[in-house]
Amino acid sequence: MQLLNFIPEDYIKRRLVRKANLLCALLAGVVAVTLGALFVILAVADERLESERERIDGLVAQTAEAVEEWHQFQADQAAVLEKAEQAARLLNPLPRSRVVAEVVRLLPGEVTLTELSIGEAAVQVFEAAPQANAKIPARSTAKTAVAKELTETKLHLLGLAPTDVELAHLIAALSNSPYFDQVELSFSEDQVVAERTLRRFEVLFRLSDEAARLSLGSKVAKGGRNSKEGRL
Repeated sequence: MQLLNFIPEDYIKRRLVRKANLLCALLAGVVAVTLGALFVILAVADERLESERERIDGLVAQTAEAVEEWHQFQADQAAVLEKAEQAARLLNPLPRSRVVAEVVRLLPGEVTLTELSIGEAAVQVFEAAPQANAKIPARSTAKTAVAKELTETKLHLLGLAPTDVELAHLIAALSNSPYFDQVELSFSEDQVVAERTLRRFEVLFRLSDEAARLSLGSKVAKGGRNSKEGRL
């Protein structure tokens, strides 16, 4: 049996086109809403990240300031200690007679002291820069080496020795003494004295940093013994 279609084909086509357009519009709306939500989420996340970055930058800046203040405190403390040490050296200077007596005491029996000079010399000491922390900005930890000027007591000794053996004993004795350091033999040469060949030498050394403290300690100990003897 033959079926008859009374609906025009154009009408069917137009309905199909309208349905397709409506479906595309719905799909476009869903995509637009999804993209909008995604943009909102990304904006909120970016705002949070920016806020967190600003907070971390603030903490880093505060830490850098604290480290800078600590370095400044250490520098001020070192300066105060240096001034205190200089004042102590001025108030309690080591007598030259004590230095000469120590040198004479260390001379071997056959070594003759011909000249001993003592003088002050200013020297510069450079302190190493502190290590920079990788977590702190370089601008806050960059330091340059600081030069400090110190005063050293240098000694210049001339003498005569029978042989290099006695000279070696003298240098060893000076090096082992807590009053002296940086002992160096400047020269050693033959010299005829009264038809006898001797070794003329020059030794350079400096007064150690512990010399004044040792001398002060010996004075205190001596004073204590004197007070005990007085009581007896």
